[in-house]
Amino acid sequence: MSNDNNPYRGAPGWVDPEGLREVPRFGIGESGVVHTVRPAAYAVIWKEGKVAAVDSGERYFLPGGGAEPGETPEQTILREISEELGYGAVTGRTLGAAVQFFCADGCDYEMHAVFLEATLTEHYFADSEHELLWIDPVIEGDRFYHECHRWGIQRSTG
Repeated sequence: MSNDNNPYRGAPGWVDPEGLREVPRFGIGESGVVHTVRPAAYAVIWKEGKVAAVDSGERYFLPGGGAEPGETPEQTILREISEELGYGAVTGRTLGAAVQFFCADGCDYEMHAVFLEATLTEHYFADSEHELLWIDPVIEGDRFYHECHRWGIQRSTG
């Protein structure tokens, strides 16, 4: 059961909740549990056969994250890459969307994730929130926290 507090319903670039029935679903959305809808956007960025990953200490994430109200997926990715990694970026083609159920900080979430290819540009902020890693997704792909991130990488041509 989802908490229908999705401010992104019908917003440009986001998948309408009705269309989410057609996208892949990852994790377990427990019956009877209210999941907070969390629109998010992530970038798949390739360099010499490796994919960009954000190191959270124990697990990896694709660059990106939760959307702010009024942002498009492209705007979310550009803001998150700047905040997390201190880079500029250019977004490319949309790879698809997926739903990921997960629990964090005692809350149950239903993440509606949009994946885009992107390219990093200038590195303008050295004191970023996280470390940028370049990983081989075949060897280290199982270290991604969200299964939908592995799916997004597989959708990209690299």
